Amino acid sequence: MSEFTGGINWRSPDQAAAFIYDTLEFAELAGRGGKPKRTPTGKRSASSKTLDKLVARTDRQRAFLALRKELGSVNAALTKNLNYFKAIVDDPTTGSIFFAELNQTRTATHRLSSTGIPCAAGSVQFQNLPRGFKKLFSPRNAGWVIAEADSAQLEFRVAAFLGDDAQAKADIADVNWDAHVTSAAAMAGVGYDQLYAAYKGDDKGAAEKRQAAKPETFKPLYGGTRGTPEQERWYAEFRRRYPGINETQESWKHEVITSREKCLTTVWGLRFYFPHASVSKSGYVNVTASIFNYPVQCLATAEIIPIALVHLWHRVKVAGYEGRIRFVNTVHDSVAVELDAELTDWFKQAAITAFTMDVYGYLQRVYGLEFDLPLGAGIKVGTHLGEGKESAIDVYPDGRQVVRK
Repeated sequence: MSEFTGGINWRSPDQAAAFIYDTLEFAELAGRGGKPKRTPTGKRSASSKTLDKLVARTDRQRAFLALRKELGSVNAALTKNLNYFKAIVDDPTTGSIFFAELNQTRTATHRLSSTGIPCAAGSVQFQNLPRGFKKLFSPRNAGWVIAEADSAQLEFRVAAFLGDDAQAKADIADVNWDAHVTSAAAMAGVGYDQLYAAYKGDDKGAAEKRQAAKPETFKPLYGGTRGTPEQERWYAEFRRRYPGINETQESWKHEVITSREKCLTTVWGLRFYFPHASVSKSGYVNVTASIFNYPVQCLATAEIIPIALVHLWHRVKVAGYEGRIRFVNTVHDSVAVELDAELTDWFKQAAITAFTMDVYGYLQRVYGLEFDLPLGAGIKVGTHLGEGKESAIDVYPDGRQVVRK
């Protein structure tokens, strides 16, 4: 960025504005009446929020915005994780170990959050570790491995259950179905079978389309409707393909808007309040994304995953393996442990049971929910977190097991 800008001082609003508007020739953001949006003193704005909204029209402008985005990712990685990890490793008193608290009552969806416990190096929380940094973590005992158990496609399966959606259930039951190929095919305007065959045939272009579609696959599940023409084509197809999910979420929105307390009561009894909900003249509900999101995310990652975690902990304790299996983290849809390598097979079976049959039983006994879809369990075991070949299996409520490909 320094090379690209000639080394300007970004802390100087005047220098930053001169580079943005004079050198790169970006158009200023306009307000009502077409007048430029400026600072209270009348100067051209170079604030972060303003830069986020700039529209590139030249190659150099596009290069700047791309570089700024990349710089933001690097800064976030350093300031939120890597500088702290390096300091922990360099401090001989820490043993390269750090801690955080898990909070049960902080998030709107009531899933866990975490707060880093401060030390000389600072602190870091446990819930948003970038996937690429998992390889930094290894077990502290010789002869041990580190394992991660997670629940596959959990939020989509919960949405299919809550919406009683026939097509979603059929897709989940098909072990060869690929959610990201489905969205990629819709975005590209081609048939699913055609793109799936190309992807399985190691076609590079098909793989790139699938990868590019990943961030969009489940966005319409959380109220996404606007984007590029390709994205909007998929969003519309999602609503058409999964009418049960869409109609159920629309009914939640109607319940909030029409109730005196602006409240949504879930099928397991939890209430979500939206006191600032309103409807525009066009019919747009300002809290649509939250209404669509909260019940799905809550049942999946605030109920099912903690249920699985607690049952797994009890299974370890009952087996007498507390000294040989150490729980180290849980991140929304997963549980991470360090364990004696000799217990790998036992742990895999215990994790599968905890993430599936134990959850079914608890949901039925405590909430009266007959969850009628398979729950998945994926387990990786290796010398570092996230490494190793995943063992993935679906387990139906009747105990039937299907290995996922």
